Amino acid sequence: MAEIKIEKKKPIWPWILLAAIVLAIILYFVFLNNDDDATDDDITTEQVMEDDAMDVDNGDMNTDAMASYDAALTKYSNFIGTTGEMGIDHEYSHTALALLASAVEAKADVLNVDVSADLDQVRKNADAITKQPYELNHADLIKEAGESITRALETIQTDKYPNLSDELAQVEKDVANIEKEKRTLKQKGTVNGFYQAAEDLLNKMN
Repeated sequence: MAEIKIEKKKPIWPWILLAAIVLAIILYFVFLNNDDDATDDDITTEQVMEDDAMDVDNGDMNTDAMASYDAALTKYSNFIGTTGEMGIDHEYSHTALALLASAVEAKADVLNVDVSADLDQVRKNADAITKQPYELNHADLIKEAGESITRALETIQTDKYPNLSDELAQVEKDVANIEKEKRTLKQKGTVNGFYQAAEDLLNKMN
């Protein structure tokens, strides 16, 4: 009588375990990639929002600076538009120089250019004019203030407006024409020429 061989079935649980391990590895990498993508998206979103906020802030700051400059230049232009007001007290030149310094300062703020040292000197000279109204050195003070204004304007013009060199040269010429040894009231036209040349240059810097 022939023997019947009975083969034992191989257990399938090792295969089940292997499949579970492989599935777990796949799921691990899938979720890891999703987390990285989400983190990258968050970082990108934050950066974009921060950049947008900075652009808005810079835009607001520039708009405010431009408005301040326009107001300062208008105030100066309106004042020197009333020519022939130079009096023995020299209040006209004091105010004209102070307003001109403010207009130049406002323009420098718009362009982020530092001309504070020159403008501080202009204001000192402007104040000195009215402290001793009967002194004979007012033309000296106005000329020195004009030279400081010219240096400030040259810094702005050279850096930002190279095409306005002729206008700057006119300011320099008018300042050079102011005679130190001559009474200011006898050279009103020359002094006013300087004020108007500076106004013209600032207008063309818009």
